[in-house]
Amino acid sequence: MALADSGTPVRCLVRDRAKGRHLEATGMELHEGDITDSESLAGAGDDVEVAYYLVHAMGGGGGYAERERIGATNFGRMAKSEGIQRFIYLGGLGGDNASEHLQSRHQTARALTVEGDTERYASSENIDRVFCKRCGTRLFAWRRNGTLAGVALATFDDRNAFVPTEHIWVSEKMGWVTIEDGMIRYDGTIPT
Repeated sequence: MALADSGTPVRCLVRDRAKGRHLEATGMELHEGDITDSESLAGAGDDVEVAYYLVHAMGGGGGYAERERIGATNFGRMAKSEGIQRFIYLGGLGGDNASEHLQSRHQTARALTVEGDTERYASSENIDRVFCKRCGTRLFAWRRNGTLAGVALATFDDRNAFVPTEHIWVSEKMGWVTIEDGMIRYDGTIPT
């Protein structure tokens, strides 16, 4: 409600328009559709810049993980074709031993992934920054001589897939950050 109260146009995807009348009464636009029915999503993303994906299929009983995967895949495809630039998705934390519920949340996040072209920006004489051509999200930095790529941890499906081996830009760290792990430290970037 706060978003609509601020004057920002809000469109809500609802399965049953009658159950969403209270939203419409506050000035929100309704689009009737079901994420498991891809055809019903047509037009839901027209002129939308940011989509808040707050969908959960557990209420429908067994098989919810598959319904969530199908729904997220359909929504992601619609978003790509209709030009939605950014997703806000509330997932869950947990590793490989997560519950079935949390595993389905991770699967939903993967299904929402929108693939596309990247662009490069020469941020210095030696470094290119690579970002999503559609939304501008930074993906990684790349040394032009091919000796190093810096990948943002948030771009990995599994944040635990890699273990750090050294610290860079230690001279720029916040004063309250303490580094006591015994790894190699560099005041600036890794030497070439």
